[in-house]
Amino acid sequence: MIRLAVVLCFALSMAAQEPFTIPVSVNEVHVTFRAVDASEQFVTDLQIPDLQLLDNKKPPASIVRLTKHTSLPIRAGILFDTSPSMLGYALYRNRRLAAALVTEVLNLRTDAAFLQAFDTEATMLQPFTADSTKLISALRHVDERAYSRMTGTALFDTLYRACRDRFTPQEVHASAPTNNFILLFTDGADNASHAYMRDVIDICQQTHTAVYIFSLDSGAHGQPQRVLRELAEQSGGRIFYSKEEDNYLSIRKQGTNPVTASDLAHLHLIERDLRDEYELVYRPAGLRNDGKFHSIQLRTPYRPVSLSARTGYYAPQK
Repeated sequence: MIRLAVVLCFALSMAAQEPFTIPVSVNEVHVTFRAVDASEQFVTDLQIPDLQLLDNKKPPASIVRLTKHTSLPIRAGILFDTSPSMLGYALYRNRRLAAALVTEVLNLRTDAAFLQAFDTEATMLQPFTADSTKLISALRHVDERAYSRMTGTALFDTLYRACRDRFTPQEVHASAPTNNFILLFTDGADNASHAYMRDVIDICQQTHTAVYIFSLDSGAHGQPQRVLRELAEQSGGRIFYSKEEDNYLSIRKQGTNPVTASDLAHLHLIERDLRDEYELVYRPAGLRNDGKFHSIQLRTPYRPVSLSARTGYYAPQK
């Protein structure tokens, strides 16, 4: 996960459809990453000599520091696609999954979450709160939002604005480091956005926001699924699949909980991803203020450790 030491500038017009850029106060890049062993356990003893870093395929000018963060507070955005393609079993299951996140994963002494539903426009159902009762209550209103007459989906616009407007230092109300993420329930279709995919990836990386996606369309290989996979990978998140149940009406009538043990394991995997991480700060060699994308490659050539990080950043622009 990559972010620059920045002063954020939020004056971008969505209609302009230009990549979101930010000024940089110092020429330092902050790379946050996960490090796990073969058993998916967090590796606690990494040192700078264990790491090999390339910025645009070149070693950095210098590495400033490596810091390990544990038990980080979480700031979550829960986003429901309520377009017609996401009704029925999908919406029923997704509400239950979100409730499980609130009750089973979030520590509301330190964490906070907000809740939005969207089709062609986004509706804020609950702003940031640490009150689980308010979040559970807001989940009941997702059903009401689902029966809008609007038939399109503005997925990219919703994600862009959620990152830009909700994951600022002022919004998250945190005096210490936090990890931001979006829990997204969607099939990946978008036919009403002004923002582009690149805009969304840019803003996710710049606001240090990972996107975790639950999708029912595991067998699909079309454009929407490619979009979801790229979004999860580039933002530092993951995508989880499950099959839609044919007997939805029977399940709902019987009150059966559609959240499986596998679903709960995925939610706890998200928590493990976000609670513990490393932060590497370095100065790139010959960084120019040209606004160009810099790829980042980070690995541990001498240790059997798996690293997960975002793929790059945009240089500051004059």
